[in-house]
Amino acid sequence: MTNKPTLGRDFDRDKNLTYRPQDESGDLPYHPLVMIDTKQPESIVSLLLEQHRMLYEFTKILKDANSNEEEKQKALFDLVGLWVPHAQAEENALYDEIFFSKEVQLQLDEAFEEHAILQIMIEELEGLNFRLTWNKNIELKAKALAEVMDRHLQTEEESYLKLVQDLIPSENLQLLGREFTRQFEAVASHYKASLKPSRILP
Repeated sequence: MTNKPTLGRDFDRDKNLTYRPQDESGDLPYHPLVMIDTKQPESIVSLLLEQHRMLYEFTKILKDANSNEEEKQKALFDLVGLWVPHAQAEENALYDEIFFSKEVQLQLDEAFEEHAILQIMIEELEGLNFRLTWNKNIELKAKALAEVMDRHLQTEEESYLKLVQDLIPSENLQLLGREFTRQFEAVASHYKASLKPSRILP
């Protein structure tokens, strides 16, 4: 059995078979996630939504006025470390697989564009050395990143991921899930190895 890609904290699945943030306060965006078949934990949809939950937790901290600088810097570090392999693995394992479908082409065009925007925002934060320092400018840019990412994840959950689950047979979703895991782990390993020393690295 292939291990699920994990990075960051561990999360439990609720009893309604949908993935939701552990803290459902009003600070989080509304996102009626795709219903998940718990018999298919390796489905690519399940894996993507599991990582979305982690990303929501990190964006919540970045948008929270009560979070201190250390918490926000650590949240941004974790968010970027998860998002980079998540986005690349999603594009490589899933986007090419479903682009042929007219039902999802427009949504994928928008998703590709949003991935590019998020990458530019991350590169700008990297250029400001957010791993080694923190200031008001970095904090504002990190909050903007969190807001854009929240909207992107919500749009994915409300649109093309539902279509993916309907269009692709369950056995193929599991095959894609295994490919996503392979891609994610490869990118995550390479990305971590490429990082310069940081004052928040363990």
